[in-house]
Amino acid sequence: LVLGYIGSFFYYEGLDMLIRAVAELRPEFENVAVLLGGSGEAEKDLRQLSHKLGVEDRVIFVGRVSHGEVQKYYRLADICCLPRIKSRLTDIVTPLKPVEIMAMEKPLLASDVGGHTETVIDGVNGMLFRADDNSDFVSKLKALLSNEVSRVDLGKRSREWVRENLDWDILARKYSGIYERLLNHSR
Repeated sequence: LVLGYIGSFFYYEGLDMLIRAVAELRPEFENVAVLLGGSGEAEKDLRQLSHKLGVEDRVIFVGRVSHGEVQKYYRLADICCLPRIKSRLTDIVTPLKPVEIMAMEKPLLASDVGGHTETVIDGVNGMLFRADDNSDFVSKLKALLSNEVSRVDLGKRSREWVRENLDWDILARKYSGIYERLLNHSR
């Protein structure tokens, strides 16, 4: 069972929670592993943490991933995790990662920071856990890891949500209407 993350290794991404979770989950889920694609300022600390917790054999660092290879790595993941920590930055910046993951029909578990809650609707197109709450993160991971049918269903619903809400034709009509109202209002 692969928990995946593809992106930059900034400290605010909370990737240490992912490594800690694998250490906690390992006794119950012997076949759980983490796939980390990317690099960045936190990489050295993440490698040291995986060694310290004795899960270096369960944490796979694949290095930088080119844009053209991102889908290949997402396909390897059973659950994609975005454990961002709560901060001003993560509350105001809406990342594209959740949308990419949902479009790939992958189940998504993300922290409930403001940037994620703009696109992730808990139980509809992903699952949210309380930011900075390792026990809530692990609990939600256990639920997803224990139920393949639920994981697959969540992935399918997330892709459908993207189709229904973020398709370019839908967005163009929505924004066209907004701009039209703004132009009419300013006259």
